[in-house]
Amino acid sequence: MHRLPSKYQSGFTLVELVTVIIILGILAVGMGNFLQFGSRIFTETSARDQLVSSARFAIERLNREVRHAVPNSVKEVNANGNCLSFYPTIASTVYIDIPVSPEADNDEITIIPFDDNTVALANNVIVYPLMATDFEPSVNTKYHPFTLPIDKTATPWVLSFSSPVSFANDSPTQRIFFYGDEVSYCVVGTQLIRSASGNSSVMADDILNYYSTNNMAAFKVTEATQTRNATIQVRLQFGVNGEESGEQVTFNNEIQVPNVP
Repeated sequence: MHRLPSKYQSGFTLVELVTVIIILGILAVGMGNFLQFGSRIFTETSARDQLVSSARFAIERLNREVRHAVPNSVKEVNANGNCLSFYPTIASTVYIDIPVSPEADNDEITIIPFDDNTVALANNVIVYPLMATDFEPSVNTKYHPFTLPIDKTATPWVLSFSSPVSFANDSPTQRIFFYGDEVSYCVVGTQLIRSASGNSSVMADDILNYYSTNNMAAFKVTEATQTRNATIQVRLQFGVNGEESGEQVTFNNEIQVPNVP
């Protein structure tokens, strides 16, 4: 075998190798930054979508519950406006006759038959509530605890009480509401907490602490009048990972509670 003369042998010079290494390094750095940037965009987008989805769920749950609250039972719990409470309507119907002060007390009232599948979840009935204080104990009370089962052997049905009662007022539409334990939604730290019957659950995270920074309340209740329904202004501001410096999502919502007498 004959070897070619040295002048016919080819290869890379040191300058060429160094140039190639530098070019490959630049490409590697650029590709790494591109992949890192894309990964960060994906992570931030996923976190934002999760935040918005969680916030929408909490807002929708709040809307549905408040819309079905007993009229005029919604109230702000404290002056900061970061806590809202109400009594959920379990059922409602029309009564035929109730004892109204100064009439004699009675341990039975007559009501129109209704869908009572969930009435066991209620613990009180109330007639013609005009303000949130009507759900608190008073001399001329508007609400009373009732006893089950409802007597359905005749029409109208008969609703019983453990002792004789009377109501403060008649309803203009003879409406009576069955309601359950008080429900509250409160902003605690960076969480929206729902509490009812002694149990609490987290409805949403990553709420910004904007009460001290922007002097804004999460809940604002405008009580009903004879010509206007009650309205609840809900303003919840969320930040990705609960950070004010990052991206923020603000939900402004108005809920109307029909003023059914």
